[in-house]
Amino acid sequence: MKLINYGDTDWLIGDDAASLLLEYSILMARGGSADTVDMDVLSPEGDDATVSFLLGPATMMTARSVPSELPEPDNAATIAEVRGRIESIVSPPVVLPSDLSDVIDDYEF
Repeated sequence: MKLINYGDTDWLIGDDAASLLLEYSILMARGGSADTVDMDVLSPEGDDATVSFLLGPATMMTARSVPSELPEPDNAATIAEVRGRIESIVSPPVVLPSDLSDVIDDYEF
């Protein structure tokens, strides 16, 4: 489990979710962009919550490992979604015209 400090507040979150938040935050900062990610978290007292993390060039966030007997919040669906966002930025899809003959027919050679 990791303790994320974000906005002067601490939240407990699973290791994979914490690493993903940091990775996506770096990507947003490098691209000069921003996005939000909603993650299920635990307060340090163990209370359930959902936090909307704003990630961008000015994000101030730290993550550190902490011992905890509490079960990690289930963020599997959010992790998969954000990994898809990362993949579309890192390896954007190639877009080609559906029929090049339409374009070629407009020109005389």
